[in-house]
Amino acid sequence: VQYLSNHDSARQVSAYGNDTEYHAPSAKLLATLMHTTPGTPFIYQGEEIGMVNVKFDSIEDYNCCYTLGDYNSMIAKGATPKEAIDFVAPRSRDNARTPYQWDSSENAGFTTGKPWIKVNPRYTEINLEADRAAPDSIFAYYQTLIKMRREHPAIIDGDLQFLLENDDKILMYLRRCARETMLVVANYSAETVELPIPDELKANTWRRILTNLDSTEPAFDTGRKLTPYECEIYTLAR
Repeated sequence: VQYLSNHDSARQVSAYGNDTEYHAPSAKLLATLMHTTPGTPFIYQGEEIGMVNVKFDSIEDYNCCYTLGDYNSMIAKGATPKEAIDFVAPRSRDNARTPYQWDSSENAGFTTGKPWIKVNPRYTEINLEADRAAPDSIFAYYQTLIKMRREHPAIIDGDLQFLLENDDKILMYLRRCARETMLVVANYSAETVELPIPDELKANTWRRILTNLDSTEPAFDTGRKLTPYECEIYTLAR
C-alpha cells in the first residue's frame, strides 16, 4: 500500500508539500508520486481536494489527548502558550480529523449541528465545491491518475528504477514492463530548476501524457526548466 496520510498523521500537503503558495501543484505532485510507484494507493479523505493542517489559536479547540498532554507538559516546563501551541499544532492528530470540507457554508457544509471539533478555518477556500469548479482541480487530477492505472501497464507491472539519486530537488524514476516504459519527473522544491537529463534517456523520444501545470511546454529537452512543484509523466515513444 502507498500512502502519505492517515487519521493519525499530518495532512500530506502540509507535511511534504507547500500548503500556501504552491498548494495545488504540490498536492498534485504528491498524488503523482503515490499513484505511479509500486503498490496500491490509499487516498485518505480530503487528500483529493488538498485539505491541509489546521492551526487553532487556543489549545481548548484541540481534542487529541497527545496534543493536550504535550502542550500541558511544555507549559509546566516554562513555555509560553504560543510556544507550546506552535510546537504541538503541526504534530497533532487533529490535523487529519477535522470535518470534511464540502463547501463554503457554515461548518463547511458538513453539519447543521455542532461538529466534534472545529472546521479548518481555510474551508472557505479549500472545499470540494470550489475545487470541482476550479480549472486546476485537484479532484480531477486524482481522477486522471486513477484512470491511468487502468490504461498503463507500467504503473501496475513495471519495475522501478530511480535516477538522479543525489539530486536534492529533482525526483526522476522509470517504470518499465514488457509493454511500456514510463518516466516520472518531479521538481520537489519551491525553486525553479534546470532539468538534468541522464545520458541513458537522451537517445529516446519521450511523449508527455500528464502534467500538473498545463501552461508548460511538453518538450523533454536539455536546458528545460521546471517550475516549483512541477511534475510530469512521459512514456517512451515506440
